[in-house]
Amino acid sequence: ERPPTVEGIFAVTGTFNGNGSTLDHTIERLRGQLQLSSRQGVFRGLRRTSDRISTATRAVELGAALGSLFGTSKVKETAEKVAGQAYQIDQLAQALGELPFDQLLVRVQRDENLNLKVEELSLLSPEVRLTAQGTLTHVAGKSVFDLPLELTYQLGARGKVENALARLRALDGTKDELGYARMKDPSTIRGTLSRPNPSALFVKLAESKLTDFFPPGN
Repeated sequence: ERPPTVEGIFAVTGTFNGNGSTLDHTIERLRGQLQLSSRQGVFRGLRRTSDRISTATRAVELGAALGSLFGTSKVKETAEKVAGQAYQIDQLAQALGELPFDQLLVRVQRDENLNLKVEELSLLSPEVRLTAQGTLTHVAGKSVFDLPLELTYQLGARGKVENALARLRALDGTKDELGYARMKDPSTIRGTLSRPNPSALFVKLAESKLTDFFPPGN
């Protein structure tokens, strides 16, 4: 019921070894290294799982409604800023949700505990550069697509995505060696390969406006 997380034609190389009482048992216990590379495709790992930005944004919207009700000019002004923030987050989510890439490289190692260590994930698209590392934790009986996923990634941006992140004040003011503007902080993708959940990024951006309603010390 969902489009695939990644689409593309991949070259695959690797070395594996394992042992077991049957072929299926042996495959389940395989250990080794795998590298996948593609020169063209679509990446949907940053696709927002819901149209709702976050509970934090809903709380801010409630504050805006109360401000309008009581006629507080400062709260009204803040509400306008928050509405702009929510719009910018929506625009960013749309831009990141379906990324046509020019290059994708994934290096994975399966360790003695049968966890899959993502040693490197590197994606290049015209407007986004993403580098990540993480783990797919082994669970007996589950396919690799349904294993618990945790990837920590760093995002760089150019063009419209860079402009959107700049308006959200999410950039650190520097650029990498390829000219992509760096985000201030890394973020995380959780969920599974078949249903990745990148909401940590959007929640953090949405929650950044809460301090406009609840300044430090109040």
